[in-house]
Amino acid sequence: EMEQLKTFHYKKNELSSNIDNNERIEQHSCVICLESFNEGDSIRELKVCTHIFHKDCIDEWFSSKFNLNKRSCPLCSCDALNSR
Repeated sequence: EMEQLKTFHYKKNELSSNIDNNERIEQHSCVICLESFNEGDSIRELKVCTHIFHKDCIDEWFSSKFNLNKRSCPLCSCDALNSR
């Protein structure tokens, strides 16, 4: 399932075409580790809500024993791995 998520390298001025510019501008840090995104960081984008996280952070989030049967976004709690 994780392989289906969009993975890319963070570029400060690059916006995804399917995301409202204001929403992406507001998210310049990972809410899991609270670290800012830096140029070249590996980032995953969730399918439904399009929130972005460091790849390692979101992978660990979904594989944690507390989250095994629940694939919710850490930011908005949507079912993050299902398509719209």
